[in-house]
Amino acid sequence: MANDDYLSSLWKEWLEETPRALYGAMLPTGTPSFTDYWKSQYGNVYGDYMKRLGEMALGGQAPSLDYSSYLSQYPWMRYWQNLAPSQRGEYPSRFAPGLRWAL
Repeated sequence: MANDDYLSSLWKEWLEETPRALYGAMLPTGTPSFTDYWKSQYGNVYGDYMKRLGEMALGGQAPSLDYSSYLSQYPWMRYWQNLAPSQRGEYPSRFAPGLRWAL
């Protein structure tokens, strides 16, 4: 579902009240390891969102950030690129074993 479609959706209120469904609908696409990684990170991303709401409240602002707005601005690729290959589900050592010295 594209973000523009979501914003005009009749189901907007339901999606905001059902964060797991909204998260799944707004996940970016990419390689299988990319999508698998983000599918397993729901709790971490939602925790970041809740942290942001808490920071807003402690700063004296009303915690009024919609989850959809948060996800649409989430830096998916930046976080993915900062991960180690093993954290991204890539195992280069399977196909290129480490060098062994025969002494």
